[in-house]
Amino acid sequence: MGDLAPTGYQEEGTGLAINQFGYAFLAHLRPRESRFRAYVAAGPVFQLLHITAAPVKKPNAIFRAGLRNVGLILAAYNFANEPPLDGGGVFQFGFQYGGGIKCRVASRFMLSVDYRETLSAQPNFIERSITIDSPSDSDEYVFQKVTEGPGNPLRLKRAALGISFVF
Repeated sequence: MGDLAPTGYQEEGTGLAINQFGYAFLAHLRPRESRFRAYVAAGPVFQLLHITAAPVKKPNAIFRAGLRNVGLILAAYNFANEPPLDGGGVFQFGFQYGGGIKCRVASRFMLSVDYRETLSAQPNFIERSITIDSPSDSDEYVFQKVTEGPGNPLRLKRAALGISFVF
């Protein structure tokens, strides 16, 4: 009997895709007529997080042709019900805050600089994807489920620079 060499493993990286929909209340610190207007922003965010390497399932062929909008809604519903490691995602709420400044550079154009940060819970992809049945007395092996993760919230930072046409 020969020596058995370890089979080895291959390591792959993946990313996290995040889609957000939010509403922010803006409080301007200077009047509307001012050339420079600083503001603070805060509000709720609804976000969808999924692993980029997970196989995302697409809607059926009938929904890809004529009923595209219905297919998108159905795909989003199925996406939320699928385990994250099987192509699904995690929907969760968060809180967004930040601020910025708007500068009128001409009578009809404004330049804006904005910084926002979103706080939310850490997504739990593993627990939503793997289930362990309750052990019985006849089981040879017993698995214990230990849930540990980062204690800190998920922080997403975003900076934006924009130019606007105003009237």
